[in-house]
Amino acid sequence: MPLLVTAFIGLSLAGFLSVFPQRYSDFRAFYCSGRVVLAGADPYREEPLHACEHSLQSRLLSPLPAQVTIPAPYPGYVLAIFSFVARLPFEPAAIAWTLASCLALAAAIVMVARSTAVRLPAVAAVLGFPAAVVALPLGQPTIFVLCALAGCAMLLRAGRPRQAALAALATTLDPHVGLAVCAGLFLAVAEARVVLVAGGIGVLAASAAAYGPAREWEYLHDVLPLHAFVNVPEYSQFSLANLAFTAGLPAGPAVVLGNAWYALSVVAGVVAALRLRAGLGVAAVPYVPVAFAVFGGAHTHLQQLALAVPAFLLVTSAATGYRRAVLVGATFAAAMPWLVAAPFPYLFLATAVLGVAFVRCSGAAPFGLAIGAGSLCILLVLFVAVALANAPAIPVAVAHSGNPLAEVAWGSFVAATSLPAQAWYLAAKIPTLLGFTAMLGAILDAARAASLRLAPAL
Repeated sequence: MPLLVTAFIGLSLAGFLSVFPQRYSDFRAFYCSGRVVLAGADPYREEPLHACEHSLQSRLLSPLPAQVTIPAPYPGYVLAIFSFVARLPFEPAAIAWTLASCLALAAAIVMVARSTAVRLPAVAAVLGFPAAVVALPLGQPTIFVLCALAGCAMLLRAGRPRQAALAALATTLDPHVGLAVCAGLFLAVAEARVVLVAGGIGVLAASAAAYGPAREWEYLHDVLPLHAFVNVPEYSQFSLANLAFTAGLPAGPAVVLGNAWYALSVVAGVVAALRLRAGLGVAAVPYVPVAFAVFGGAHTHLQQLALAVPAFLLVTSAATGYRRAVLVGATFAAAMPWLVAAPFPYLFLATAVLGVAFVRCSGAAPFGLAIGAGSLCILLVLFVAVALANAPAIPVAVAHSGNPLAEVAWGSFVAATSLPAQAWYLAAKIPTLLGFTAMLGAILDAARAASLRLAPAL
């Protein structure tokens, strides 16, 4: 079974990369933002970021529309990492980034399996495949965040809270995620507080010293609000802001709603983690708040949803009987990247095989429950795939004077390409949203009862 799961993950990645239309698109932006930083220019502005992105020539890259600039909306301490990567030529940098991502993914899978008492093939099925078809092809840093998150849980289980705090600080590669992890750890583990406070101050001070307080203020005051606003229509968003916008709410109020939901979700996740710590073990402290933080926040993308899977596995491992079978099916539905798979129906073969492998490894009964739920999801997404194939293409024309933030050009592109097929994209999100709703409901119910106990294996 482990060899079968590994083979399908590898074959899916190898076959998918050749047809994936956004190959290394995000890494292109990260790499160029690093180049801009090295040149002493502003990485948040359209130029020279636009010129760099369009000057890169590589077989690894997918085409980029002529007037589009992909922003890199990260704080200075993350841009410092990109500037280090950007010292290499693009292709060696991309290959090194991918290899490092694969190593981080392998380490994360092993650590999640150990920290949740879940069998390794089951973890590989629900973390490896989504990473292979979402985060790795895009060149996203989410895999490193996942590795740091799992490392934090492992270090807590090993009784090393100060080192766990350092791992928690590493999750701030994604600030929305890192805030949830650090908040839970700060409240739950007294020994980690000094390291969290000192490390946070050190990171912010180094960031401001490297790029100047004005640049950091530009990021907080201008870049973040604008980036959230222009990405509200973006089809790969899993935020409440996007759902509200699709339902007819204007973008501005939708962003406010998404931000408020994120704040409430983090509070709910931290409270649930504190209640579940005694029953599920200390791994609940970093895992559970993240599961809430990535569900419905103002700027949540598909690849970030994988960060919730460790919490789902932790809760599922403690369940028994019919409840266990339901949670196994819900975890699989939440973990699979249906939105990306929709335009590529051949990926459903890999999804079906991984579904069978996951259910068999879980020992859930009845077996047919999860298989039936998976079949319904596959039929739904196949229907969506046909609709997406006929979605109208909208020409993109962007012209801006001066040197605005990169989000201005990106927002025009997002609005032109996402809105025509928004209803179909929403349909493709349904299995994921249903899976998340079921699992977060199970976590809240477990926190209310506070009676679950960690089972020996999933």
